[in-house]
Amino acid sequence: MYYLAEFYVAGGRRDHAELAGRATAAAAELAREGTAVRFLRAIFLPEDETGFALYEAPSVQAVADAGERAQLPFDRIRAAVTRDAELESDPLERRTSMFHAGDTIENPVTGERIVFRKTSRDTGGEFVAIECYVQPDGFVATAHVHPSQEERFEILRGSVGFKIGRKKLVAGPGQRIGIPAGTPHKFWNAGDDEAHFVCEVRPALQFEQLIETMFSLAADGKTNRKGMPNLLRLAVIANAHLDTVRLPFPPAFMQRVGLTLGAPIGRLVGYGATYVPATETQVATDAA
Repeated sequence: MYYLAEFYVAGGRRDHAELAGRATAAAAELAREGTAVRFLRAIFLPEDETGFALYEAPSVQAVADAGERAQLPFDRIRAAVTRDAELESDPLERRTSMFHAGDTIENPVTGERIVFRKTSRDTGGEFVAIECYVQPDGFVATAHVHPSQEERFEILRGSVGFKIGRKKLVAGPGQRIGIPAGTPHKFWNAGDDEAHFVCEVRPALQFEQLIETMFSLAADGKTNRKGMPNLLRLAVIANAHLDTVRLPFPPAFMQRVGLTLGAPIGRLVGYGATYVPATETQVATDAA
C-alpha cells in the first residue's frame, strides 16, 4: 500500500535534499532488516513549513518506524491512492483525442463552442482547424503561451478582442490575426453579438486533448467562474502540457519547479492529466 506522511519543516529552509536522503537511507535499512518499506519521493511546501513523504509499505507502523529512523517525526500518516504514471497507470487518462471532423464541444463557463473541421488525425498532426463561436461576454479561460505552436485566426462574424504580448486590438469580419509561437495572448468577445471565427493551430500536438479536458471540466461544474479547475487539478494538467502551453508569468523554469511539487500531490488525491466527462453528451456531432 501507499502512505503519505506529513511532517514539519522548521522555517521551511532546511536542506531538502538532505532530508530526502535520510528518508531513503532509513527505508533501505528497514528493508534490509525484513520490513518491506520503500521511500518514493518527498514534497516540500516551504511557505507552509510542511513536508510530505510518500512511501510504499505494509502498514502505518512501518512508515512511522521509517520516519523515526530518519529523524522525521511524522504528524500524520494517511493511506494514499497514487495516480502517478511512474508508479501505476491512470485509468482516466486518454493519450489520444477522440474527436472527428464535425464534432462539437462547448464550455458553458467561458461561453465558447468549438466545431472541429480538421483534426490532428486528418492532418497527420500538422495542424488542427476549428470554428469557434463565442457568446457575448465570452472569453478564453486565461492568457497563455504556446512555446512551439502558431495560431492563425480569421474573423467571420462579430468583434473579437485580442491581447497579444502587450498589444491590444479588436478584429472584425475579414480580418486575420497571426500569433507566433512563444507569444502570450488571450481573446474575448468584444461585441454585443455572438462572435464567430476560424482558428488553425500548428502543429497540432496535444491541443485537442487539452481542449477536451478543460471544456469537459467546465461542463461538469468542476471549474471556477473563470473556467479554471482547482489548483491541485490544474497542477496535474499543466504539468502534463507544460511543453505545449503555459502561463505568461512566472518564467517557465519557475512554473516547472512549482508543478513538480504540486502535480504529485494532485495525483495522490486522484486527479489525472486528462478528464473523462461525467456523461458522453459533452461531445456532439454537427449534423451540418
